[in-house]
Amino acid sequence: DEKLKKTNKSSLTFSYKNGFKVCYDANGRLCKDLEGILGLQESYELRVNKETNVVTVLIPNGEGEYEIAYKRFICSVGDDTPIGVFLTPAKYRWRELVESSYGQYSTRIVNRILFHSVPYDEQDPYTLFTEEYNKLGTTCSHGCIRLTCEDAKWIYDNCALKTKVEIVSEKFDPLSKPAIKKIPLNQTWDPTDTNINV
Repeated sequence: DEKLKKTNKSSLTFSYKNGFKVCYDANGRLCKDLEGILGLQESYELRVNKETNVVTVLIPNGEGEYEIAYKRFICSVGDDTPIGVFLTPAKYRWRELVESSYGQYSTRIVNRILFHSVPYDEQDPYTLFTEEYNKLGTTCSHGCIRLTCEDAKWIYDNCALKTKVEIVSEKFDPLSKPAIKKIPLNQTWDPTDTNINV
């Protein structure tokens, strides 16, 4: 298995796309998630694009520049999501949001703006607002950055406090926007949530 990983790594090629380095495998296919190939890294930067509703995770290139597109998440921003550069100051396993709803795996970006899961009616993973989940990838939040439970948890688990978050509004991302599979309206849990037993 180690040998396989080494072979994979040596056959990777990196090239610039829209100002970022992206990775291609031996067959010339764009690698949209480098975690399985490169493993977890020591630190990350996060780029949130308001125009496309995509979060791109960036890793350093060996010279300290965070320019390699490591993976991407579909998200939902809001009109009130601020443009700028921020350092994350706090995390919460569950966090109360606006209008008495709750988010899982919340990471504060600035002021009242957080990364968090799609909202729930209670601090209970079986009370998901299904319609809001099905809007992921569109601009529909109150300003926070909504993610699937799995992606919010990835940021919560892997991005230390003081992680740099840049929120931009641009036409492009280094990696394409992921697709999201809509869930039936009677399903009140996030299909990516590892705490769910169904």
